[in-house]
Amino acid sequence: MISLFLAAAAMQAAPVAAAPGPPPSPAEQLAQFEQSLRQRGFSEAGVKLIVSGAPQGATQGQALQAQGQAAVDELRAAASATPVDVARVAALLRRIDDISAQIARLATDATVRNLQGLSEPDRRLLLETMGLRGNPQAPPAPPGPGR
Repeated sequence: MISLFLAAAAMQAAPVAAAPGPPPSPAEQLAQFEQSLRQRGFSEAGVKLIVSGAPQGATQGQALQAQGQAAVDELRAAASATPVDVARVAALLRRIDDISAQIARLATDATVRNLQGLSEPDRRLLLETMGLRGNPQAPPAPPGPGR
């Protein structure tokens, strides 16, 4: 599964000119994403690994965003009611916090899965795409126990 953060970072790093007319279909968006990964230098195996989870990750992210938007809409209504139902407002705030945490976990879990399956050069590209860069002059880390 692809992290939503990675997808956004890759698309921002390699913007595609928007053509006038209807927005691109999900298949076109996926093709543009694949193209941006190739342009950034990912190997074919890396592109396949990252792209393979993109539809599932996008679906999960969109579902969570929809839940978050519904909770925000409910919160606005509850906060503007007279009298304000403090317990309801507090419950909605907790729900929004929970949804935000789920979105963060979704992105983190996808990134970890991608890092585990990628080759070293692709792993470095992924981290650079996310704005994370290691110290190129640091010695390689010693292998952990059992490796």
